[in-house]
Amino acid sequence: SLTTASHSIRIGLPRPLALVATSANGRGSPILIECDAVVRELGGDIDGILDHNRPILHPCDDSLVQWAGGRRQTLRLARGYAPCTPSLKQAGKGPLLAVGAQQKNQLALAFGRQRIYSPYIGDLHSLPMQDHFEQTLATFRELYDLKPELLVSDRHPGYLSHQWAKRYCHDQGATHLEVQHHHAHLLAVMAEHNITGPVLGVAFDGTGLGDDGTLWGGELLRADVQGFERVAPLKPFKLVGGEAAIREPVRQLLGLLFESHSPEQICALDIPLIKQLPLERISNLHQLWQLGRNAPHTSSIGRLFDAVAALLGVIDTPDYEGEAGLLLEAAALQLTPDEQPFLLAFDLSQSAEGPLQIEWAELIHTLVSEQRKGTSTASLAAGFIRAISKLVVALAERVPGYPVALGGGVFQNRVLMDQLVPALEAAGRQVLTSETLPLNDGGIAAGQLWFAIHHLATHQPVATGCATLSES
Repeated sequence: SLTTASHSIRIGLPRPLALVATSANGRGSPILIECDAVVRELGGDIDGILDHNRPILHPCDDSLVQWAGGRRQTLRLARGYAPCTPSLKQAGKGPLLAVGAQQKNQLALAFGRQRIYSPYIGDLHSLPMQDHFEQTLATFRELYDLKPELLVSDRHPGYLSHQWAKRYCHDQGATHLEVQHHHAHLLAVMAEHNITGPVLGVAFDGTGLGDDGTLWGGELLRADVQGFERVAPLKPFKLVGGEAAIREPVRQLLGLLFESHSPEQICALDIPLIKQLPLERISNLHQLWQLGRNAPHTSSIGRLFDAVAALLGVIDTPDYEGEAGLLLEAAALQLTPDEQPFLLAFDLSQSAEGPLQIEWAELIHTLVSEQRKGTSTASLAAGFIRAISKLVVALAERVPGYPVALGGGVFQNRVLMDQLVPALEAAGRQVLTSETLPLNDGGIAAGQLWFAIHHLATHQPVATGCATLSES
């Protein structure tokens, strides 16, 4: 039946037709599964609704899969692929429940020799999505008669999934474990390959809470199922305005430029997005940056992508998480046959007190200079992505002897993966990536579950994230 806001009609089709039907939901809201709800919520924005007389019991998003680096990549594990039920070689203790991350949330549970990964749930920022999260939890607990004895979550106390797990464990007397976000990214890769490590893990994403209280996201970690050692992070920079900086990438660009420029010097750089801002606003943001008010430090490669996208003028206000990376990918693919990616590089520095550090200052300075000279956006975007690829290869050379595991949403960039995977393999390194599980935050629950399974198997205390693993 075809339903509009005012009436419903039935249409008879003389022969089968190929129909592509999208789901009905607003941004940041669960899928609507009843026609009356669709009319109520979306009736003013759409022309018609193709409905059916079979009720939907459990909504499920569409799966998203792409090909990158010569391998399959699952971006969203949902319809047709989930629930996904990989087995375990040995029966574990439990039952166990992992509640995933705040964004792209999915659940993972284990009992006996069975692991189960739920379909994609979504971002837990709104009350309707939080209700959907709890309904999905209730459904899976009922389907599998699950009364988890151990729950595992991200360490971030602000994540709804963390809060739910903590509350459940308090009420039910269950055990609560926490896993650092980027360790979980790498554990998900290990879980897919059924290995326990150690691996040299490259975790590049947006942001996740680090063990030092800052926002990580550009991490080289030596990791196994018990813990990790932070080998090399991106040099931290400030997100001016905190969450507001993620919604306005120009703030992230300013956070980089404030390290070496005054507001007046920044206004003279002839960067299109910055030229739209009055000097007074740049000065106000500079004051916030100086005082450190709502300006947390981050070591995120994903946020660096945002800043470079703002610098090159390919993004203003993002519509969704990771859009800057996709737009830089699209810009790089516009490189003409007679053009070459502009040569850019990250520097590596080593201090006596801390770990190896990835330096970005000279790269940003070169991008600003070349953008002013009129170097094409395609050449600069391709050069930036190639610099990321060369960075990972250079870091891997510093720590030989381990398989290289790639995790985090930055590696959804096809241009990056098409360069990086062959380069690592040419250097003689085994490259581990997620193919069945999402390599973005959708895989976090699987990584959390892999940690919990081996935590119980070995009766080890909860890893603190600062374990030192010997080099082979």
